[in-house]
Amino acid sequence: MFYKDHLLEPCELQLQLDEIIRDTTPPAYGEEHLAALTAGERPLWAEARETFFRSGVNRYSLEAIEKAAFVLILDDEDFDIGTPNDESICTTYEQGSMTGKLDDYAHAILHGKGYNRWFDKSFNFIVSKNAVFGFNVEHSWADAPITGHLAEYVLSEDIMYYGYDELGNTHGTPRFTALKPIKLKWNIPENCNVMIERSLAQATKVYNDVDLHIYVQDAYGKGFMKKQKLSPDAYIQMALQLAHYRDSGHFNLTYEASMTRLFRDGRTETVRSCSIESSLWVKSMEDPTVTKAERIKLLRAACDYHQHQYRDAMSGKGIDRHLFCLYVVSKYLNLDSPFLHQVLQEPWKLSTSQTPTVYDDQRLTKFMSQRSELAEKIGLDRVKNIAAAGGGFGPTPAFYEERYPQFDRQKKGVMAGGGFGPVAADGYGVSYIITSEDLIFFHISSNKSSPETDSIRFGKRIRQAMDDMRDLLEGQSSNASSGVNEKKFSNVAPSTDQPA
Repeated sequence: MFYKDHLLEPCELQLQLDEIIRDTTPPAYGEEHLAALTAGERPLWAEARETFFRSGVNRYSLEAIEKAAFVLILDDEDFDIGTPNDESICTTYEQGSMTGKLDDYAHAILHGKGYNRWFDKSFNFIVSKNAVFGFNVEHSWADAPITGHLAEYVLSEDIMYYGYDELGNTHGTPRFTALKPIKLKWNIPENCNVMIERSLAQATKVYNDVDLHIYVQDAYGKGFMKKQKLSPDAYIQMALQLAHYRDSGHFNLTYEASMTRLFRDGRTETVRSCSIESSLWVKSMEDPTVTKAERIKLLRAACDYHQHQYRDAMSGKGIDRHLFCLYVVSKYLNLDSPFLHQVLQEPWKLSTSQTPTVYDDQRLTKFMSQRSELAEKIGLDRVKNIAAAGGGFGPTPAFYEERYPQFDRQKKGVMAGGGFGPVAADGYGVSYIITSEDLIFFHISSNKSSPETDSIRFGKRIRQAMDDMRDLLEGQSSNASSGVNEKKFSNVAPSTDQPA
């Protein structure tokens, strides 16, 4: 998108997008569901590609998509999660209607309708009819922080340097008369359309099975954890261990993603959160004969060990990438390793990840003091709101604070993070983001077809675990036996299983 070797300005991009939105040309035969080929089983897409997209107009149009950096999706529906001037968004996130809206929004971003996302791209930048956006990211090329940085940059640039008038139009004057965007053409024969519909049916079956729920922990957050001199990440991982034990009745392999970006080509390493130390603490919470002092001692030991594991993983001392390398070499050398085959086939019943956020008020103040023109134009407080809010999955309404005083940025002007699907058929995927001193978003996924899981139920388990941990550390538990909360979770039978 260039004009005379310069990137288009937002006002010039708006002209192009307005043309696309006004275009009422109906889709050609087979075109509407075409992207479903990227959502179904790969052999079917490979066969269709080889048969129908090797030449002619189909090859030309496909190459135009595949040479693009990303895909912009202009959805024709609203993402109803509240707006900055909507009184309903100023209510607590615990309201069922609000969390239900977030769940619907998460589904839309994660899989859409199966045919309105191009899943083969690096990422889909999705914008709803009411201007709420999100990213659907293909994971192989990069990890989540990369997209998070991109989202933060886009939002900050937009708010700090561009902005909109009272009608929602971009500022600025276009340098040229807009050319009408070129609509890609397709020639979809009947046999190809059959493949498209088969792929859509496959995708629909998969996404209809996704049980996705966003639990919002707003009773307390990292502020309390830090006062207890415990790592917030280790604390949350212990809460997940307690919640999962109560949910399943036994211990399971738990995956937590750790960044290895200390190294040039570093990606991720695994922190095995289910440890001997964590299991001893969890079992103490379920044993009414264990004293409060002993439970606290075990919790601190479990958190300390988890931090030790995390530091090892970050510095290249983890075990799972090492095991995978041994597996790759064994395949290269044609050596059969029963041990490697077994250990790499063990399912991760609980797969977790934290979206990191870093906000340093002092550093930002120093940065802005060196850029007086920008500070004067925007205002330091406003920039701090933007920086603290971040970007990414969900709106960043800090921009609207000055216009809507009732808006509470501490809990509403933040990003909600992002999530992923379950790794195991009968397991959970949990992604969480700590957005302020008293606010944590948990994205919980599982499969509806599994009789062992339920994402909303697991969200309640997390809430109870967090409550019990606070009561334990504050010494204000209303239930002397604390751990089991048997009246609420009597369907879960305790187990004496130890983690592998």
